[in-house]
Amino acid sequence: MEPSESKPPRKRRRLEPPQPKPYHISEPFQERGLWCFWLTADQSVLDFVLHLSCILQAPSNPFQRRLRGRILLSINPRYDHEEAWLWINELLESEAKQIDLQSSWEDAISKAVEKNTPE
Repeated sequence: MEPSESKPPRKRRRLEPPQPKPYHISEPFQERGLWCFWLTADQSVLDFVLHLSCILQAPSNPFQRRLRGRILLSINPRYDHEEAWLWINELLESEAKQIDLQSSWEDAISKAVEKNTPE
């Protein structure tokens, strides 16, 4: 191949980051006498679950490194761990489910939003 007939530069394929699922919840396990599970999700989901009454509030430790988007949660011993975990899992699953509306509902929602949006 002659130098004047060089190949055109190859286009670099842009790698797209993987799209995470809305959340991931581990099976409950016992640690130091408490039932715990790992939850991986957006910060808003983690904040929501942290404020449920069946979740123990962990004492804040300024020296503990907090993983972004992942947290170890402990189930309050006043609650049955299996029922609490199932309830949280069902709650997150129902909130994460995409629902397709008929176009008439989509139009009605759009009109209501436009009507209530301040200019």
